[in-house]
Amino acid sequence: MISHPNCWLPIALAITIFAGCAEDAEPTLKTFENEGDVCLNRFSFDDQSAIEAEAPIEVIVELPVCLSSSCSSDAQATCEVELDAATNTITLTSQGSYLDTSVVDGTCTADCGLLHAECEIPALPEGQYTLTHGQTTYTFEVPSQPEGCLQADAS
Repeated sequence: MISHPNCWLPIALAITIFAGCAEDAEPTLKTFENEGDVCLNRFSFDDQSAIEAEAPIEVIVELPVCLSSSCSSDAQATCEVELDAATNTITLTSQGSYLDTSVVDGTCTADCGLLHAECEIPALPEGQYTLTHGQTTYTFEVPSQPEGCLQADAS
């Protein structure tokens, strides 16, 4: 084995730097506010149920993230609705977060878990409604048969 002092110094330095970086790695908190697709009466991700007059409407906000089972932890999401019955206007707010541990754990699995929030719009009479979620506005009818998530109104 040939031992040359000029070769060992860079190797020792690289190992020290790498070890120092690994010890300082902390999970990163990723947050979402009023983001994502808005779906109505979607009780499972393959099912859509009719929106009926005088019946509560389930709201699901699908946040724009793909969670890895090996690199995402402490996932949570909530939403709330506020109804102005005089103007048929609904304001939806949502929040979500998770800890991204990819820096700590290294390679992540390629699975894709969804992060979603669920809340409920109280029973509505027949009519046209405007729902605002963050900067996005949607219009829907009661009664109706939704197909997929709501489509944003044209700006």
